[in-house]
Amino acid sequence: MTELESIPRAATLADVAELVGVSTRTVSRVVNNEPGISSATTQRVKDAVRQLGYRPNMAARRLVTNRSDLIGLVIPTFDNPYFPLIAMGVEDACARRGQTVLIGQTRSDPARQRTVIESLASHGIDGLILFPEGSAEDLASVVATGLAVVTINSPHECEGAGKITTRLAAGAQLVADHLAACGHRRTAMIGNESEPSAFRFRERGFLNRISELGLDAPVIGETKEPTVGEGYRVALDLLSAHPDVTAIFAYNDLIAIGHAMNSVELCPSRALSSVSMTSIWRPHSLRHCRRFMWTGR
Repeated sequence: MTELESIPRAATLADVAELVGVSTRTVSRVVNNEPGISSATTQRVKDAVRQLGYRPNMAARRLVTNRSDLIGLVIPTFDNPYFPLIAMGVEDACARRGQTVLIGQTRSDPARQRTVIESLASHGIDGLILFPEGSAEDLASVVATGLAVVTINSPHECEGAGKITTRLAAGAQLVADHLAACGHRRTAMIGNESEPSAFRFRERGFLNRISELGLDAPVIGETKEPTVGEGYRVALDLLSAHPDVTAIFAYNDLIAIGHAMNSVELCPSRALSSVSMTSIWRPHSLRHCRRFMWTGR
């Protein structure tokens, strides 16, 4: 026997049908979750599928159903714990529907976004979930490909694309209300200078609410990028220059963690309770920072 001959043959639809004693069409309908098959027959087919280790031929299935059951998800980065949380939720929801998620990251680069989407489209995805980068025209060009597109937190309106929007401004307003209720009057805000002005919902929401509450205008610092290291650098400079600041609103949790885990250690004259670190999200990675960090959701 040759090495090739020793490789076990994969079970086929016909093998399942023969074991159960039904037609291949019946097996196909069960595998594709089509209605009209009795529960008893359905269970027998499923048992045979498990027993034989049958795996559907996805290429053949697509020819019949015109679906790949593949969903594309395009996120800015894996570095920020918020986006893996989104990916987990999408994957869980798709798994319940028998769909598989293919994920790509753009690194906030519109050119890379085009490359990632082209790659996903070449795999025949049925739809695309997207944190869009670039202009409204960039988004329109994606929709023009014919893909079913749903955007998340897009500042652009685009006919033909679904849209999910987080209430970032409202979340930032809740943060301002919380800080005011805790007695903070001298606050600071660490923003992200790489964020286009059209996306700065949370910053505008926080500043407007602080003004409405009659609190002192916040001291403003900006990171070059929304990372832990930049959060550490900007917060340390900010607190050194403005020792009267008692509360900081951070653009995201990475910036907040940068201050919480580093800057506070270098400001021993401050009690931890006097620095309220705040941001919109609360990923699992913040469980170690709860002593002096509050997140608005």
